[in-house]
Amino acid sequence: VDLGINISIRLNMDSKNADDLFRLADELSSHFRGRKGIHTYVQLLQEVTGKICAFSSEQHAAEECIELTNKLVEQGLTTIPKLNRDLITNRCMADNDACEVIAPDGKICRCEHYKESEIVGSIYSDERNQDLIDTWKEYVAFPECKDCVLYPRCYILKKCDWSAKGCPESMRTIKIERMKRQILVAFRESAQSLVQEE
Repeated sequence: VDLGINISIRLNMDSKNADDLFRLADELSSHFRGRKGIHTYVQLLQEVTGKICAFSSEQHAAEECIELTNKLVEQGLTTIPKLNRDLITNRCMADNDACEVIAPDGKICRCEHYKESEIVGSIYSDERNQDLIDTWKEYVAFPECKDCVLYPRCYILKKCDWSAKGCPESMRTIKIERMKRQILVAFRESAQSLVQEE
């Protein structure tokens, strides 16, 4: 940070470590509060089935994640990102032509969870299996997508196991809460600029 390098700290949350992460936030705050270049964020851990690890309910998981995120904002360990005005063109590295996953043996795949079964090429050759690459660009919509406020800024990849059973309610709740905060920040900034102009 002293050298101007931006640092992202990801707090992976499940029910077993949630209390520890709240204490860790206090520890991080004592060292880095208000320092520029530090961005801390929370990510709920999921099983491959899409189930949020060990919480009693999706709602409980979302509440814990939102509460910790609020604490990080209050302690100056993160900021609320501005509303994105750009079109989203991909979901993750799997459907992003600018990314490749390289396994230790030089094999190339699209997703780190499919290192053995979805080989699209090798670092030792310029050839790529374009048909297989294109299958990672196929999106799917679930019934709950139709009326979701996050749609169409939310893409679910057809081949992604994390979304095989749809969009977890906890993830939807967290994303909607984040969007509400972004809207409030945008509104305040707009109101401030109008006052300054007057």
